[in-house]
Amino acid sequence: MTRAHDGKFAAALPVDQSTFKDGAPFVELVVTNGDDDWDKPQSGGNYKYVGVACKELELKDGKLAPAATPVLVVTDLDGTMVGDDDSTAAFKAWWDATGRKRGGKLAFSTGRTLTQFEALCEEKDGLLAKPDVLVSAVGTRIYLRDNDGDGTWREDKGWTARLDDGWDYDRVRDACYACLGQAGEERCHFRPKEEMHEHKVTMGMHADVVDAATRLLRSLLSGADVEAKVIVSGTGDWRYVDILPAGAGKLESLEYVRTSLYDFDSSQTLACGDSGNDLDMLRGPHRCVVVGNAQEDVKRAMRGETTANDGVLDAHGSLFVANGEVAFGILEALEHFGLR
Repeated sequence: MTRAHDGKFAAALPVDQSTFKDGAPFVELVVTNGDDDWDKPQSGGNYKYVGVACKELELKDGKLAPAATPVLVVTDLDGTMVGDDDSTAAFKAWWDATGRKRGGKLAFSTGRTLTQFEALCEEKDGLLAKPDVLVSAVGTRIYLRDNDGDGTWREDKGWTARLDDGWDYDRVRDACYACLGQAGEERCHFRPKEEMHEHKVTMGMHADVVDAATRLLRSLLSGADVEAKVIVSGTGDWRYVDILPAGAGKLESLEYVRTSLYDFDSSQTLACGDSGNDLDMLRGPHRCVVVGNAQEDVKRAMRGETTANDGVLDAHGSLFVANGEVAFGILEALEHFGLR
């Protein structure tokens, strides 16, 4: 019996099961945390486990049981992980006590920049679970935490290098200026420069012009031989419009994290979102959850009431619609998929 992860032990026992009578313990043992601390049941004797010969076990509520599957959680921040402090704290408590110790990984996939994310962490003052990966600026930058050093973030240059294919920043800006001229400065504008970089251009558009303006924008980009995607999100009178390389976005970055940075099966991966810029990853083949407070554009896509900027969000077998809002919805989905 050897220690595999915190709280987990891998048993490889080549035993002839036919020699055991029905109801007899398959293996009897005591448990160590790997730091010279040993544990035995309060009732005395040893822990007993009846099961298959090769099994990863965890100690929970005084009993040994098959260890739950490690999970990769990829979640939006605003409106999904953040927005209700009680739910954010509840997720952190579960993640720190259980999710991470099972070998799980946590990635925040957000429209925020790294600087804006760090400001949010300071504002929340320890309320957020610590992620292993930050996917920022709507899937155009990926950062890894330096866990062996001072905990600072370093950019994944391999991901960034992929985004140049088919992308032309100057032509994208030209197309955006044409849209601005068509819609008028009172209805369309560029977002502050700190929200943009060489692989992301962001505009603010009034709701009454966004459909026509984004149709024009897509047509201009196609005519200029620029391979790009246009993503609309937000509520109220104004919308965010992000123009990204075709190879960027929340789904593409999720797949990169899942398969290139780690090795999680799609059944071990949960994507969590609430708004229009989450729709891509909510259409993926992995497990997906729409939290209970989802924005109207996501609900509309789920109903099949498409616009030029939504598309249908099929209620596929791996999509769960939570009743719980914000991070309570994430915990509900983990329970639903047997990952909690």
